[in-house]
Amino acid sequence: MKLHYLKAGLLCCAMMTVAGCDSGRLTYPFREVYNHYASPEDSLKRRAVIYLAKYARYHAGVSFDILDRDDSPVDSFDGLHRYPSDTVALRAFVDSGYHVRKGGTVPDCQALTEEYLIENIDLAFEAWRQPWAQHVDFDLFCESLLPYRVMNEELSGWRRYLRDKYAWVADSVQDRTSTYEMMMYLVKAARREVGLAGVPIPYSGFLTPVQMENIGYGTCVEDAQYFTMVLRAMGVPSAYMSARVTRMSLEHTGNVIFCRDTAFYTGLYEDRVFPFLPGYYDGAHLTRVVRKTFALSDTGPLPLFKTKDFPPGIDLFSQDMSQICYIDTLRYTLPDSLRKEKYAYLCIFQRWKWLPVRYSRVAKDGSVCFPNTVIDCLYTIGTYRSGETSPVTVPFVFYGGNDFEPRIATDEKHFQIQLSYNYNNENVVTKRMSTNFLNAESEWERMEGDG
Repeated sequence: MKLHYLKAGLLCCAMMTVAGCDSGRLTYPFREVYNHYASPEDSLKRRAVIYLAKYARYHAGVSFDILDRDDSPVDSFDGLHRYPSDTVALRAFVDSGYHVRKGGTVPDCQALTEEYLIENIDLAFEAWRQPWAQHVDFDLFCESLLPYRVMNEELSGWRRYLRDKYAWVADSVQDRTSTYEMMMYLVKAARREVGLAGVPIPYSGFLTPVQMENIGYGTCVEDAQYFTMVLRAMGVPSAYMSARVTRMSLEHTGNVIFCRDTAFYTGLYEDRVFPFLPGYYDGAHLTRVVRKTFALSDTGPLPLFKTKDFPPGIDLFSQDMSQICYIDTLRYTLPDSLRKEKYAYLCIFQRWKWLPVRYSRVAKDGSVCFPNTVIDCLYTIGTYRSGETSPVTVPFVFYGGNDFEPRIATDEKHFQIQLSYNYNNENVVTKRMSTNFLNAESEWERMEGDG
């Protein structure tokens, strides 16, 4: 969630406070929803209301409309997934005159209604009663089934719509207590509705499920958001997960599914499903893995939007999952000139710029600490002013502990970063690309190659 979205929600709902179970401390519509669940057997639903009210003030949605040539809204059209390829489909979308218009940002405290929240809470509890969700405790329920949104998509009746759409899948599952089996059936079913675009899509942002199905294509980002909604609507505890793949200069997203004994990573168009186990993922290719949350992260001292020196690229609504890589705590002492800084940021080189992915308070002695940092990756430490992140240290590769290798380039010497990743499911073929970078006054530029 971008910082300006968070500020908008915070300013809009500045009067909302939640402390304890007294409905008098809640504002509309949460007070009315809390009072709706007055029966003794609804005690968990009252706790669910308090959980949602606590964080709703920080969230907002962005609307999108599909328009025709005359800029009139289009309710539905023949989805692009019906075409033989994404290239042909997107060309047909452009030729048809259809286009996507982005609307304004609406804080949840303006969009939420009593009726909307009651329906979402009731349907979430109904999904929780499914046999494949019986292992889910209340805390995991709040995180992976209850939230009425995944990202910053416009609020919609997605939960009932997707439950009715995919209800038939439950009749196909042989072991109705198996979360894993239900997940795998839903992957196959959802692929029929939404494809993976290998070319630029005609929009940028998160759509409602109906809009996603109408267009029929999305990148891994939009597909992961759609699939999270499908899973939650069907009672499969899940979350949106993002992995930063620095050596390929991109960010890849998928889903984490919480099964009975372990959590699994997959996605609509992943060619593998693997368990979340420490060290399982090849840490040499990842710099951070995070799981999207509805609640604010409590893993570190949060600025809570009180400072302008906080990059919007760092998402406070996320939980660090980098433990599946090879990690260590990165400790660094900044130059004396930076000891008065409040925060410093650990940056990776991604999309041809230094992108902040972690933050640390600067101690009085100038030291900073970044726990759960993936080893064998290229980093720099930077500051953030006026909307720009500026490197303040020489780029280095972190090998764990106190083992740093500086990457200092001159006109006579440049570094080649080789990109390598598995090209198919059997891991027989490996696709390799090489990219050269020249570091001149802390500015790294692509010299040649792909990536």
